Amino acid sequence: MCWTPYDEHRAERPFEEASLFRGWIRWGPKMYAHLPDRVLRQYGYVQTIPSSPADVTGVTTTPQQMDIAFMQYVVHLVDPGSPVVHPYDCADGYMDWFRRISHPYIIYRAPAPAPDPVPVPAPDPAVPAAASDPAGPPPRVTFITLN
Repeated sequence: MCWTPYDEHRAERPFEEASLFRGWIRWGPKMYAHLPDRVLRQYGYVQTIPSSPADVTGVTTTPQQMDIAFMQYVVHLVDPGSPVVHPYDCADGYMDWFRRISHPYIIYRAPAPAPDPVPVPAPDPAVPAAASDPAGPPPRVTFITLN
């Protein structure tokens, strides 16, 4: 699959390398982790195994630090690698990584059935309860031997 949704629009709006900035971006009071290495295919590049999102999201930052980092965006650019030539282009090991990391989260697995409750025998109304035992006598059990 070669999904490049922006190709048809490139003549009107060329690709800007600032789109490859990896880090925190903000719009007013909202902060977002921008991780273009996770969607290189959408930009028309061969998809590689992305870095951990924790590299960005695990870093505490302030709006002022975000502004400075984005003003120096060249330092924080993802190397896009090679442009896609064939629909099946991806980095070595990417599909194995994808199946190992992403696939278990995509497939719905029904929860395991709950175990059957332990049966509690009903008291035998023909047997009177013992006066000293509030729970009554133990239930009668019949053993059957099969030959």
